[in-house]
Amino acid sequence: MEERIRKISERWFLVEPALFSIYCTHQLATNVLMDCPIRCGQGMMEYNPSIMETFSDAELEEALRSEMIRLFLKHPYERQPENSLPEALSFGSDMVLGQHYHFKTLHFISADNFQLPAGECFEWYVDKLNEILRQSSATPEKSEDDSDDKTDSDNQDESEDENSDGGNGNEGDGNDGDGNSDNGEND
Repeated sequence: MEERIRKISERWFLVEPALFSIYCTHQLATNVLMDCPIRCGQGMMEYNPSIMETFSDAELEEALRSEMIRLFLKHPYERQPENSLPEALSFGSDMVLGQHYHFKTLHFISADNFQLPAGECFEWYVDKLNEILRQSSATPEKSEDDSDDKTDSDNQDESEDENSDGGNGNEGDGNDGDGNSDNGEND
């Protein structure tokens, strides 16, 4: 796996120097315990080889590319609005990436999944998602008799869980850098 990642990074040196530059700021490490393919934080780029070995070369490159873009935009790593839910940070980042960058194999959560408008910045999405997610978690639990019946929101939550990762697995897993929030930026 490391050889495949190295080949991608070497190609980036020639054709994607910004991505290569960001890639070089992080140490590559395996983490078989995480449930996502790749995540970055605190100077580390962790990947789960069991998950990533199933990726084609194109899927692997897109997963790496999405992480480099997230690092460049500083979300959800450094730009973390105060008291935000990890899911809101991850979904908000997915929404911005999905709207502004073309990926052939990765599929991100979109604003439509939450009936939100397109074209907003990361912090705006995180704020709205925090409201939505906190409201949905405050709903009363179903009785045991109703436990087999799925509501539309349950189906939506499962769909979001299946599609949210998009190769990132960035559930607010820590800061990469000084930990300061940079709320004034868009994207």
